Amino acid sequence: MTNPKKTNSKITRIHPELFPEEKLFAPHDKENDNPPDIVQADDEFEEVDESDLGPPGPIRREVVSTNESKRADIFMFEVMAQTPPRGKPRLYRDGTNNAAIIQLCAEPEKHGFGTGGDSHERRHAREARELQYRLAETFTLGGPSTRHGIDEIAATLFERAPHLAAAIEALRESALLAMSRGAFWLQSVPILIVGEPGCGKSDLIERYAKLANLPVLYLDASSLTTTTALISADSVFSSSRPSELLRALADSRVANLLVIVDELDKLRDVSRGGSDTPTEALIGLLSKASASRHMDSFLQAEIDLSHLNWILLANDISRIAAPLRDRCKIIRVEQPDADAMAQIVAKEVVTRGLEPELAAALFEAYEAGRIRSLRKLHKALDAAAATKSRPRFN
Repeated sequence: MTNPKKTNSKITRIHPELFPEEKLFAPHDKENDNPPDIVQADDEFEEVDESDLGPPGPIRREVVSTNESKRADIFMFEVMAQTPPRGKPRLYRDGTNNAAIIQLCAEPEKHGFGTGGDSHERRHAREARELQYRLAETFTLGGPSTRHGIDEIAATLFERAPHLAAAIEALRESALLAMSRGAFWLQSVPILIVGEPGCGKSDLIERYAKLANLPVLYLDASSLTTTTALISADSVFSSSRPSELLRALADSRVANLLVIVDELDKLRDVSRGGSDTPTEALIGLLSKASASRHMDSFLQAEIDLSHLNWILLANDISRIAAPLRDRCKIIRVEQPDADAMAQIVAKEVVTRGLEPELAAALFEAYEAGRIRSLRKLHKALDAAAATKSRPRFN
């Protein structure tokens, strides 16, 4: 994964380009120049007639010609110009191109924000109004759209981390279940992965996000001192500001972006009136029914957050509120055993282009107890790679 930028609040946001050089859409079929139309998907992902939707096909990543690139850009421009009714995803299609679209919230009312009050109230009103206009635009729902695409991701992940098979299978099964119910984008139930530090949880999810080709909001809960990153600060306080969820949605315009909360069990809330169980702040966001009608305290308006893909990582599950655990699929993972470590070492040495003899040396260090976690293994591999790339002076 590319190196993310760190913000002052130690929150990482990663937003893939909407129109990368490698296009995600096939060229327009001139011989079958059908007018664009919109097909509605059911709220509960019931079976959808594929003959009505048209074959979405796998996400394509081949580099396209200049003319094909322009057609793909024009198609996406047309997609973003649509205004679907709120609440239900639509499939916008133009010949062979398909895009799932949705509207998450209504535009602010013309007289919904007053001009009176002090400077803080006027500033909040202006910022909230501007943000709500951005969130009321057309959003897409992305990620792999076929079973084959999901299976390929799972196979790639398993090759790199065989000891995390349970977590990989949970991600795969959840996505396939949503597809079987009619979703033609990546959708997953909230997943909580629990394991001791250094077992590869974070690395696995970073790879998953990259392969899924979705925008990512990464929150390091151990660095947070309030829950504002998850739920907006109330508009009555002078420190009111929107949550990182809203900011990431507005920046990416992808309704089903991945939200990764690392070290969830270390989340704290030391603000005035802060909760002793801060993880409870997530409960309403993880329930589809309540998330679809989330009342944001900064916007003072409802917004649909039910399409977010939540992946939570923790070391100590006992520090996570029981109601939150009940809303997640919980997967427990362990450190790799000797066989898994041998596979991982061999694969990493080849992937990084290091000397084959290094694999045996690293595995010996593992057996001797000097390397007992994937975190230490990757540090050793990084050091070896740095030594190899260092210029030699005669």
